[in-house]
Amino acid sequence: MQASKKPRDVRAAAARAARRALASINPSNAHPQTQSPLFSTLPAEIRNFIFHHVVSQRVDFSRTNPPNATKYWPGHQHRTTIDLTLLLTCRLIYYETRYIALQSATHHERTFGSWPDHEAGYLFHLSAQQCAHLYHLHHSMSLIGGYRYFERFTELEYMQWKKITVTLRADLWPDYVPEYPISEVNPSDRIKRIILPQSCQEFTVEIDTQEDFTRQIVWLRSLANNLMQIDMNKRDGTKLRFHKEDTAEFRWTGMDYTARRPSFIHTEGTMPELVKYWLLRLCWRSGVPKREYESYDRVHCLSSALLEEISPKKN
Repeated sequence: MQASKKPRDVRAAAARAARRALASINPSNAHPQTQSPLFSTLPAEIRNFIFHHVVSQRVDFSRTNPPNATKYWPGHQHRTTIDLTLLLTCRLIYYETRYIALQSATHHERTFGSWPDHEAGYLFHLSAQQCAHLYHLHHSMSLIGGYRYFERFTELEYMQWKKITVTLRADLWPDYVPEYPISEVNPSDRIKRIILPQSCQEFTVEIDTQEDFTRQIVWLRSLANNLMQIDMNKRDGTKLRFHKEDTAEFRWTGMDYTARRPSFIHTEGTMPELVKYWLLRLCWRSGVPKREYESYDRVHCLSSALLEEISPKKN
């Protein structure tokens, strides 16, 4: 007698069947919708422009990240949202819009200490067909152990990122951590060893610390000068060249979360003190024009009114 399947196996089989059914949708098995001016009158270019405006990831100004939240960051004062309701209207609209959300979205992951928050863990459940349309991965880390988890998103060949950003929270680095090798505290060698996906057209490194950590900033600038001399390797053997024009220093004001100050220990409902942060941004790019991979981006999370440029970019 055949044993009955476990509920988890039944759910997994149903999910696979649903994914196969959705993947099979195409114009040949969908209603042509010729009664609708959206398809019978508008040119495809205008129709796609409308679809991108409706389905693309956007900032949700009704949901604010609290200033004392770890997610509060320049370009991340508010949460983002994607409205997929349009995809439920008919099979033809589903076919034409099914990848827009992925093509426009910035996927965030954060690793503080050795513990990732698994905010982007859902990416490992996407199909290879869906992952071919991934746009931007933004991984923030306090370095210790962070690279191990970050590399999970770059080593899988089916995750075809067009843009990758790494933000290093240098103010959270320990002064001395004997249980970790020095390469964990000095990120230069680890960054050099990163192998980017073949699809990646832009790689950005942000290094952030408190403005009054002057000795650390001197060391971070020397680290940055070292990184400026290298090219970033891609899986197919090609390289991203360092782009000096996109390199700049900024300052911004935020909450103090370091354990080096008494303000790190605060009671629930109270705010840590405000401090000035220093941020250095380095960028490597291919020769592909940005409009070819950023055209669906309506969030632009690397741009923020919180950032005050203190080292103007050279044109």
